[in-house]
Amino acid sequence: MAKPKEWAHLIKPLVVKDCPPGLYQQPRIWAEGKDWEGFNGNFSYGFFTEPCVCHPIEGAIAHPYDEVLVFASTDTSDIMNLGGEMSIELGVEREEHIFDVPTVVCIPKGLPHGQVQVRKIATKPIAHYHFGLAGEYRAEVVPEASHPRKSTGDKYSHLLKTLRTYL
Repeated sequence: MAKPKEWAHLIKPLVVKDCPPGLYQQPRIWAEGKDWEGFNGNFSYGFFTEPCVCHPIEGAIAHPYDEVLVFASTDTSDIMNLGGEMSIELGVEREEHIFDVPTVVCIPKGLPHGQVQVRKIATKPIAHYHFGLAGEYRAEVVPEASHPRKSTGDKYSHLLKTLRTYL
């Protein structure tokens, strides 16, 4: 009989699950620390194939931990081609940021954010990852009364990082 591999328990499958209610419209790969040997993070991965609203579907949320949202190309001939247009609202000011290149949005703990809107899908699906720096996904709904109309300022523009290639 073959001896079990000592570290085999650390190899984990990626599991497609329903997300917490109100976050994404479709199931996606979803994992928290309890799924990954107590890893102090939460993670999701999926694709956008058509215009939609998510993270959250309605209103705004804030997390008690730092988070990054990654929006990446699936165009293997040009990884800098996002293939669509996205927007995200940041802060109680609902500062709207629009981008059409692969981008990482860095969200400090406690910063209200949402909604993420897929405005256009021009070519291929857009890959989307979320990484939260806590073993359990948690989000607090930000009351609508604290949401003024959308602003177009740049107070939070430093939180959006364009993915770059050096090839």
